[in-house]
Amino acid sequence: MSSPDPTSRPAASIASIILGPPPPRRRTGLLWAMVATASLHGVAGVLAYQAWRKGESPVPKVAQKKQTVQIDHVVDLKPPPL
Repeated sequence: MSSPDPTSRPAASIASIILGPPPPRRRTGLLWAMVATASLHGVAGVLAYQAWRKGESPVPKVAQKKQTVQIDHVVDLKPPPL
């Protein structure tokens, strides 16, 4: 025995009379959204790759001051007197 199809409605039910026939399924909206998303990601990827190849960055480089630390210490290698 097969399970009934959830999208099919009996012709004599009250719900089918009120709701009418099921609308045709459209997937064009989802398709256009996926195309737009892929396009934007592709353009952003190409721009990022070109900037990387040229050595450019949208963020300005911060000049860092190099600080030198000089530590003077004395190590006594002789054992302490007993």
